Amino acid sequence: MKLGKRSLLGRVGISRFLQLRLNAYLMWMLPLTWMQSYIRFWGKIYFFFNRDENRIIRQNIKLVIGDRKDEQSIQELIQRTFTGIFTHYAEKLFIGYSRLSRAFKFLRKNISIEGRDVLDTALAQGKGVILVTGHYGAVEFLPTFLGLQGYTLTMLLRFKTKKLKDALNHRIQSAGDVHITLVDVTQSRSVFFEAIKALKARQIVITECDEFEEWRPSKHGNNRFLGRKVPLDRTLDMLQKRSRSPVVMGIIQRKSNGRYKLGLHSLDAESEKKEVPISQKALAVLEKYILDAPHQWYQWKDASHILRTEIGEEPIPVHAPQEDRHLPLEDTPVHAC
Repeated sequence: MKLGKRSLLGRVGISRFLQLRLNAYLMWMLPLTWMQSYIRFWGKIYFFFNRDENRIIRQNIKLVIGDRKDEQSIQELIQRTFTGIFTHYAEKLFIGYSRLSRAFKFLRKNISIEGRDVLDTALAQGKGVILVTGHYGAVEFLPTFLGLQGYTLTMLLRFKTKKLKDALNHRIQSAGDVHITLVDVTQSRSVFFEAIKALKARQIVITECDEFEEWRPSKHGNNRFLGRKVPLDRTLDMLQKRSRSPVVMGIIQRKSNGRYKLGLHSLDAESEKKEVPISQKALAVLEKYILDAPHQWYQWKDASHILRTEIGEEPIPVHAPQEDRHLPLEDTPVHAC
């Protein structure tokens, strides 16, 4: 079944729609909880008009979780998932546009770390660290929070809006002791080279393992994710092999009462079998988080690129490998877009 033409809002995209100038201005003034309710209101309007995207998210949740829960529980999970998507964009606005002192105080107060020794041990090797994360939980808080903990980071960014690029550059310059380097990948000849350079400088480089549109599948093997056979993307493995840097998985999960927990996991120690690809280890860790709290993952729409869905009888194809590999990130303090 082919999708119909996307609505005007669908062509704009939810990220640009919810990052309108007015919303950025309001985030400067209003508490995060108020902005979450405000963004939820506009998010519901977005999905009301963009019904194709709405339907795809629902279908993919049912596809993966359907045999684990009854229909009522599935519907409740779907509603919680949309709320999680709206919360993600409120967090993105908060970290991008609220007052620095306010944002720093919030992060220090509300985020705890589990497995900090994993990251410290990896950094002690003197080869930098590839920090893998996913479109899950409070991912927008990850780089700023690590910067506040005294870590030196490089973020490879591809901005959707010049406004956000200028805002982030200004905030980084005003952040004092927070050491974060922004690299605009649109101005770089090789994102892969920028990542290697940062790792050689013993920095942390953050990337995501579930940016499905950017995967470069191997012709020699597949992976398993969410109970399905998916393409095997070797971008992480190429970066690790070239840099010889340790790889750590970092996920910030939302907890109750407005609290968060950053879990850090060594991917080098995830399996005694050296032939297991880093990408497979990363997806296995992410899958555990998703199955624990599916509503905190906001890649349900883009999961159609790798999952067999009701939209078509075969997974949407992912293009063959290209020589110029790059690390998929977004227009946030975490990833390129």
